[in-house]
Amino acid sequence: MPPSEAPSLPTTKRAAKMTPDLIELAMRLRIAFALIARVQRQELPDLLTPVQISALYKVDFYGPIRVGDLASREQVAGPTMCRVVASLEKGGFVTRETDPTSARSSQVTITASGRKQIDVVRRDRTHVMARRLAGLSVEHRAALSAALPAIEALVDSVLPETGLTQREIERSARATRVR
Repeated sequence: MPPSEAPSLPTTKRAAKMTPDLIELAMRLRIAFALIARVQRQELPDLLTPVQISALYKVDFYGPIRVGDLASREQVAGPTMCRVVASLEKGGFVTRETDPTSARSSQVTITASGRKQIDVVRRDRTHVMARRLAGLSVEHRAALSAALPAIEALVDSVLPETGLTQREIERSARATRVR
């Protein structure tokens, strides 16, 4: 898509001018993040599918949440989310109850088993990443450590005012300690 047809994004007070260097940085970060996520999914076959894990994360973060709102957050159709929730419910990871504000809707809440499953995923993914980092040079690890505030600010710019980065750090630290 040509830059003139690119979707408009929220601007900030410090919006940078689009330059070839900025485009290259964006491309390389996008590729690196996507490949890391892909390899991680392949290396760690989970009990749940990536779609189920993503939905479970959202239920944990936003729940109790209406099925329609969950579908919207996951950018899938309502019937698709109903199937995902039904599979999570069958596995004991969530419960579904009638929404107290509308009898036509239901709300999804994570269970202790669902929270434990998320903790296992967080812990396992953290340990795989730690093993990968251990294979890097001290200089590369230091560079990644120095880049973390900028990467976390990038995440926070995508999901402003959610506290998602800090919340995930706290939950992952807790999950990593659980053994």
